[in-house]
Amino acid sequence: MAKEQIFSKVGEAAVSWNKVEHIVDRILQLYLDTDAITTKVIMKPLRATDREKLLRSLVSAKEIDDAIKVEINEAITLCAICRDNRNLILHNAGGSDGNFATNTLGHVTRVCEDFDVLVGYLGDLDVALSTVIYQRSDRETLENSDDEYLPEIVFTAPQRPARPRRLQHNHIRKVEDANAGQN
Repeated sequence: MAKEQIFSKVGEAAVSWNKVEHIVDRILQLYLDTDAITTKVIMKPLRATDREKLLRSLVSAKEIDDAIKVEINEAITLCAICRDNRNLILHNAGGSDGNFATNTLGHVTRVCEDFDVLVGYLGDLDVALSTVIYQRSDRETLENSDDEYLPEIVFTAPQRPARPRRLQHNHIRKVEDANAGQN
């Protein structure tokens, strides 16, 4: 019974990660200042780590609000931890042959809960960023004005979740299984 529950949670983690990637792409689209189709074409060949690097670079080059820079960097850090946990789950659960560690279900359930929290946070961040960025692009300014790119709407960061705990191999597979693959 526990084995089926674990595999069900592994599937849930995979679906939740797709939601995370979709929202990160949406935030990237804001900084690329392009349409959804062009964004998909640009993003398709990129791995999650490449997307995170691209987002950091774009925000560093284009963003004028330091609070937004900090929030996006923290969001990327949360994504990186969750991505590592997702990879550990997906790449080790299948190779375990059902030989799971004692509390694997508990660890995988916790990771799924972390993903749900991250999806909510990123969705709220997307809304907050969209509000500020769209307002900037629609705002009328005086020609040759120094405040041409300054936002009128102040960015309000969503409640940032605590950093998730990182999984270890022995959380998913029995220690002897995890060590056998390293020889």
